[in-house]
Amino acid sequence: MRLAITVIATICASFHVLGIAAPRNECPDVIRPAAVQVEMYGWQSYIEFPLRLSSAGVAAGPPDMRAGLKGERISKRSELEVTVFRFGETGFEQGKWLVCSYGQGGEISLHKRLPENLKACTVSYQTPAKAPRQSIRIDCE
Repeated sequence: MRLAITVIATICASFHVLGIAAPRNECPDVIRPAAVQVEMYGWQSYIEFPLRLSSAGVAAGPPDMRAGLKGERISKRSELEVTVFRFGETGFEQGKWLVCSYGQGGEISLHKRLPENLKACTVSYQTPAKAPRQSIRIDCE
């Protein structure tokens, strides 16, 4: 049997700098159930809850290359973890890609090609003690 999963995500970008659209390098916070379509002959899919963003990172190529990069952890405290991904001049022939993973174990991921001129991306996980879930922030320069 073949299982096909399609994720349709709409990412809202902020507009800055003289009204010109400037794409932001951030992951959607959730994937809504209606955005996930599972196609398997004889079965009807049902997804009850949104899939929440569980992690973010950077890859040295599109999803089928499975070229995830290991960043440098520069800070880890009880409520804040910061990882930096620094890009050299070579090794990115297939581009630099933002990877956003969803679900408890990253069962679904979204991938977005980043601008070529980026030098680094920082991923910050903040988990306040009384918050129900962590927040993930991506800053690229």
